[in-house]
Amino acid sequence: MTNNKWQLRMQKAIIPLLILCAGITIIADLAQKNNAPSLEPVLKEASTKDKEMEGSKGMEGSHSEESHADDGHDHGPMDHSDPENQRRMGIFHYNEGNRFLSKGEAEQAIVNYKMALRHNENFSESYVNLSSAYLRLKQYDEAFNTLKALESRNPSHPYLYYNYACYYSLTGKLQESLKMLQTAIEKGLPGVAEIAGDEDLTAVRATPEFKRWYDALPTTT
Repeated sequence: MTNNKWQLRMQKAIIPLLILCAGITIIADLAQKNNAPSLEPVLKEASTKDKEMEGSKGMEGSHSEESHADDGHDHGPMDHSDPENQRRMGIFHYNEGNRFLSKGEAEQAIVNYKMALRHNENFSESYVNLSSAYLRLKQYDEAFNTLKALESRNPSHPYLYYNYACYYSLTGKLQESLKMLQTAIEKGLPGVAEIAGDEDLTAVRATPEFKRWYDALPTTT
């Protein structure tokens, strides 16, 4: 009986410890997930250009490159020799650019996309959205040069060719625009609904060649 009572007391003492350890593990996992950097999607991938994103009135003055990581919290001086810090700051400025562009503040978006590329010159999504911001401002030469820079780094990106199509449509080169749309589909552009509604493609959509091509696309594309 004495042994049984002792075992029962030990079990009662161990159970709270197990519960406490499990709670600590769950809290640690949640903290790690909350600190992970987020990467908002390419703006052109939305069904509309102004994809739902939270606005931010912060700009370079309020989000210091030296004192903020991509989560917006103060982490002290940054080690610019650390590739992970560079990656995180690239994501931070990319997300800031998306917020400004979604509010129609293309100039501020451009500043942030350029900052993202300073931290990571191979950040394809920043090139895509930087070119979108230039197109919105009708700065066509800058948009074209940005797309050429992306092409030299990631020639298989479907939104490279989609934005080329927008550029050519806006500048009246409609045959080239259609060719770029065809290439974008070949490279894996996810769906065609955006093509049907994008204002940048209004001119090319009015051509008979586009209508024949678009009508022949598989409905599952």
